[in-house]
Amino acid sequence: MRESTQVVWFSPPHPVRGTLLAALGGTCWGFSGTAAQLLTADMGVPVAWITPVRLCMAAVVLLAFCALKCPGKVTSLARDRATMGRVALFALLGVLFTQFSYLSAIAYTNSGTGTMMERLGLLLIMGYTCVRARRLPRGREALGVAVALLAVFLMATQGDPSTLSISAAGFGWGLMAALAMAFYTLLPAKPLAKYGSLVVPAFAMAIAGVAALGLTRPWTMEVNVTPQVIAVMAAMVLVGTVGAYLMYLQGIADAGPVRASLAGCMEPVSAMVISALWLHTSFSGFDVVALVLILAMVVLVTVPSKPQGQSG
Repeated sequence: MRESTQVVWFSPPHPVRGTLLAALGGTCWGFSGTAAQLLTADMGVPVAWITPVRLCMAAVVLLAFCALKCPGKVTSLARDRATMGRVALFALLGVLFTQFSYLSAIAYTNSGTGTMMERLGLLLIMGYTCVRARRLPRGREALGVAVALLAVFLMATQGDPSTLSISAAGFGWGLMAALAMAFYTLLPAKPLAKYGSLVVPAFAMAIAGVAALGLTRPWTMEVNVTPQVIAVMAAMVLVGTVGAYLMYLQGIADAGPVRASLAGCMEPVSAMVISALWLHTSFSGFDVVALVLILAMVVLVTVPSKPQGQSG
């Protein structure tokens, strides 16, 4: 979902600008996670309320943007029943599952830990790719698996295998977030290829938001919707969802998917830093080492090896 060849804002492509925008988009995603931590931990807002409200608000903004930017694609996709079926599947197993599991992981841990756990979904994507290609993981991919497992060990035990430093629920939701990320990445390939990576996510968020409304019925929950809650939700939607997504799209259009995806790794870094500075969340040396290992895993798994004989 976080890939596109479309130029969203600017033309012609500019690699330096694209790298900076992708990094800024990742930073805004990290901010979104910290905002979710603030809502759940400090303001007592349940995940089952945040999820549908966030999705519906983001869908309205993105659909409005699409109506201005590419109205023809909006109309075409709305009339394409076969593709809309695939988008609906992506909305439920990708978007909705990702939002609920990721926010739940943050609620039981913190934004830095939840974001790092979600990134482990890259291992599942790599495994799926290997199965489809009927091959074993290559050397650097196998090393990425080992590095990721070490990172999970350090996060979960803080170096002491006899204890679990995060709750079992937090650990479980983190693994669910990783699985959801794999669905989120793999499911929308065909719709994205046909309609682009702006219209498809907008419709998916709308479908996921409506489904979440029916499943959780947030209007029945006793949530104290204060001006502070409204402000944090608005910032999460406008900065941490819509703004982050559009900046990341432009980053990919300018710098290419590999460079942008690496710059987007600012997400777990920013989630940890913003959480520490804004919410005064404490992180140990083991957490910092785990973060470095997760980033190393991303590089090992996502950056393609150079063909033999190629240098520089």
